[in-house]
Amino acid sequence: MLTSPPVWAIVVAHFSENWGFYTLLTFLPTFMKDVFKFETSSAGWVSALPYLAMALVLQVAGHLADCLLRRGTFSRTNIRKIFNCGAFLSQVGERRWLRG
Repeated sequence: MLTSPPVWAIVVAHFSENWGFYTLLTFLPTFMKDVFKFETSSAGWVSALPYLAMALVLQVAGHLADCLLRRGTFSRTNIRKIFNCGAFLSQVGERRWLRG
């Protein structure tokens, strides 16, 4: 299993996604306070918005993936690849947007 390139691709992708997610989770309140001059009390609510949006998008994406699978539009593998890449790219876009 450890000599399998697909396994290593999953490991690297998961590590990269988690690195970005936890970096954003850790530094977003400080970023909001330093750059946008939010008070610490209100920065907590504002910095929670990406995660609230993620919770909503996950629900919609799950139903959309099920719908595409039922219709036979894409194979299960292609649906997983498309949604996985979409999730990674949306996080990259969010980080770039926050940097300004």
